[in-house]
Amino acid sequence: MTITGEAIAAVRRHYADRSDRVQAGAELLIRDGKAIYPGAPWLAPIGNGLVIDTALLTFESGAWSSGEQALTRIAVGLIDCTHLDSTDIARLDRRQLHLVLAAVAHSAGSHHDTDIEHCPDGSVTLTHPPTLMDWPTADPVQGATR
Repeated sequence: MTITGEAIAAVRRHYADRSDRVQAGAELLIRDGKAIYPGAPWLAPIGNGLVIDTALLTFESGAWSSGEQALTRIAVGLIDCTHLDSTDIARLDRRQLHLVLAAVAHSAGSHHDTDIEHCPDGSVTLTHPPTLMDWPTADPVQGATR
């Protein structure tokens, strides 16, 4: 089953006004491409979006690879604002690790940072540095399959 833009947009709509941490967890699942697809049993309509039933997702992901389970646990921890188990990091492959690092940077708000720059003339300027870790540039809809 191909991941559709509509399913992704519906999840993003629901989590758009949540904290950076919760947004990061949802975005992590979207960009990974395993858990967010039309008809996924852990996606439920709410308003004009889709909510992730994290308990069901965690239970159902038990048959997935250790890396997929670890990424799911990290995402669920971000969404539910529960603890993250650092031992899950060792189970991630390089692609998954990049996604998790971007999610952690997003959850910490690094995309909102402002720095004070002292200019040679003595003035002060506020700058907005880039996020510490960008999300991978691959579009989760293009070519991703379930």
